[in-house]
Amino acid sequence: MEFIFKNSMKEALGQKIIEVLQRYWNVKGLLLYANYNAITTQ
Repeated sequence: MEFIFKNSMKEALGQKIIEVLQRYWNVKGLLLYANYNAITTQ
């Protein structure tokens, strides 16, 4: 029982980390894309 609980906690934590990373990378990606557009349209 304890093993299953620990496993699900680890999974939940992993999901949170992935969500945060995805949000971070989406923002970073948008900024890079905006910079790229600014450079290429000049």
